[in-house]
Amino acid sequence: MKYIYISFITLIIFNTKLKAQDIKNVDFTFQNNNFTITYDIIDCRHNFMYDVKLTMEGRESGVYTPINVSGDLNNLTCGNAKKITWSPLAEGKQIKEDVRFIITINKQYKVEEKTSNLTQTFPSKFTSGPGNAIKSLFIPGLGGISVQKTKLPLLLTAGFIFSGIQAFRYNTITNTNYSNYLTATTQTEMNRLFDNAVSARNTTNMYVGIAAGLWATDIIFTLIKGSINKQNYLYGKQKTSNLWKLNVSTDYYSFNIGLKKQIK
Repeated sequence: MKYIYISFITLIIFNTKLKAQDIKNVDFTFQNNNFTITYDIIDCRHNFMYDVKLTMEGRESGVYTPINVSGDLNNLTCGNAKKITWSPLAEGKQIKEDVRFIITINKQYKVEEKTSNLTQTFPSKFTSGPGNAIKSLFIPGLGGISVQKTKLPLLLTAGFIFSGIQAFRYNTITNTNYSNYLTATTQTEMNRLFDNAVSARNTTNMYVGIAAGLWATDIIFTLIKGSINKQNYLYGKQKTSNLWKLNVSTDYYSFNIGLKKQIK
């Protein structure tokens, strides 16, 4: 199954404290010529599944990738006491040295959330269309909430308000430093105050740009999602499989809004 993607806007999100999935508590036992390796997967991302890879490291022989393995290797979610079984004799390999096993995440992929096959219901008076973008012109996030009840519009609103407050704060710092610069009596003091004013002005412009980007994102999100809601309302859910659909994705570093269409 293939998809066509059209991206309208991408925002870079900086996160200073990230959590990533990890393999912990790897242990093993040897019985009846079989190794049983146990491990835990922790700190997983929401709606993600994982495939893992097993390798063995011998004190003398070095790294070896077992082939005849079974157990918890593919389509895994977070959890404890995962188990992999390996039969070295089936590969003609005899273990006569100290070894350790290493489990690494080989692949990760997002799982689409299951949705009902029933046609989406709407109120008697349709109110979830693209016209809600007008609301976002006045209050960022208000239009998004009207077309989809998720946290995204609220996050956009919070980000817009925070950026606006910071822009106002640094603009005040700019004006204060520049006013003091005009009345300074030494060249050293003048230089310091002028540099502070320029730095604060640049920070002000940065926050103004972020606020504008979040504002535009909410308007575009409302237009796209509202249009999809209108298509579902007019044509029915079963008849919209080949229509463009909203695609929202994030990987902790970036946030992307666009359209997705399935092709055969």
